[in-house]
Amino acid sequence: MGEGARTRRFQPAPFGNASLLRSCLAGLVLALVLAGCGERPGPGQEDLCRRLIPIFNVEGAAFDIAAVQPVDRGAGVRLSYYATPPGDERRYRTLACTFTGARYATLDRGQLTHLRVDEQPLDPIRLYLLRHHFLAELDLSEVESRRFGDGVDLPVLPLALAAPFQHVLAGLPRASAYALIAAAFALAYGALGHLFVPLGALVALGGLAAMIGLAGLEGPLGSSGARQTAIAVILLSVPAAAWHGLVAGAVVSTAERRGGSRTGSVIASLAGAIVIVECVRLSAGRFTWTPPLPADPIPLARSGDLVVSATLPALASLAAAVTVLALIAAAMRWSHFGRNWRACRDDRRAAALCGVDIRLTVLAAVFAASSLAGLSGAILTLSFGGIGSDAALALGIKGLVGAAAGGLHSVTGAFAGGLALGLIEAVASSMLPLAGADAATYAMILLVVMWGPGGLLGRQQAAH
Repeated sequence: MGEGARTRRFQPAPFGNASLLRSCLAGLVLALVLAGCGERPGPGQEDLCRRLIPIFNVEGAAFDIAAVQPVDRGAGVRLSYYATPPGDERRYRTLACTFTGARYATLDRGQLTHLRVDEQPLDPIRLYLLRHHFLAELDLSEVESRRFGDGVDLPVLPLALAAPFQHVLAGLPRASAYALIAAAFALAYGALGHLFVPLGALVALGGLAAMIGLAGLEGPLGSSGARQTAIAVILLSVPAAAWHGLVAGAVVSTAERRGGSRTGSVIASLAGAIVIVECVRLSAGRFTWTPPLPADPIPLARSGDLVVSATLPALASLAAAVTVLALIAAAMRWSHFGRNWRACRDDRRAAALCGVDIRLTVLAAVFAASSLAGLSGAILTLSFGGIGSDAALALGIKGLVGAAAGGLHSVTGAFAGGLALGLIEAVASSMLPLAGADAATYAMILLVVMWGPGGLLGRQQAAH
């Protein structure tokens, strides 16, 4: 009777299934509506198309751009301009360039697929010669200099400091993802009392949902819809991982309750991870990679010819991870769930004797941890173009290593450990060959764990 009552009490789910689903769907529709209003060509597309104008005009002509418009649902750009040949009258002309990616600005000549000169398509032979001869010898340094400026107002750093700093800035999305995965491990571990193995697979699932979302939103969004794209993709990735993780958590909790020991729970957790990875692999199909969000570099410093820069998505990924951590830390400190979670972490039997619903607390923690895994998968996909099912194991291990370094009994400490792991990996990759960067990273984390087995915050601090 008591067991059935507990099951019935859980039916509404930890965060209100119906209301959360309605909110996610409403948010996705709103993001799509807003995103459809912001379509315009990318800066790389426009720059490359501008540089093609002199080819189709006489030598010495002067040009005046009249309008820039997107074409082919954001996959290209149409330039309307006035050409004034030497000693001749001014003429109105157009040049339309179409690229393979809709939202992704690029200066790569291989991305140019179609040209229309004065509304007439360029024949394939001339397009081939243009791409493989003129564009192959095109110097894009002027375009890059316009994007960065002359750099005279930037602070000057020594090269030995500028190069690692650039690697750290480039590694912010990966470090943010590691931090979220590590926090997810700590969140699930505190409630379950053992590792929730499917988290690495749920990161891959979130990445797959993000890739599907990017593929579906590629046409109407345009290159200026990066913010709306990110919102829509996250609204797809987080619920997908959260609900799959909730099902896996229910299986794990049931296996522990019926088996009477944690051995069955661990085996069920491992089986859930295998099932989710296989589902991701079979469902991926053609969604193996998609170009990341377009991002213009933001110059921060310079060292000779090296301009140290960051991108808005990289900075936004760190800001999003820190914001989520702050919300979780507040919930863990002041909410009813947070008090129950701390009670389960310290002593599950004593918590049950005090009236804490262990099963509900476990499922709520797994749901939140799975949401963090889905968010990390979305961040990796938006930043690097996607992750496959084969990356689930590596991401799970790195998240676990970060959680162990920060302390599995503290969500905040685990987050700090995962963030440190990502930043150390970025610095190591700037100083060592790629093959040795992971080994050096794990060696440094091992020293941290040996120095303080309780993690960065220590076991006693985590308890408070």
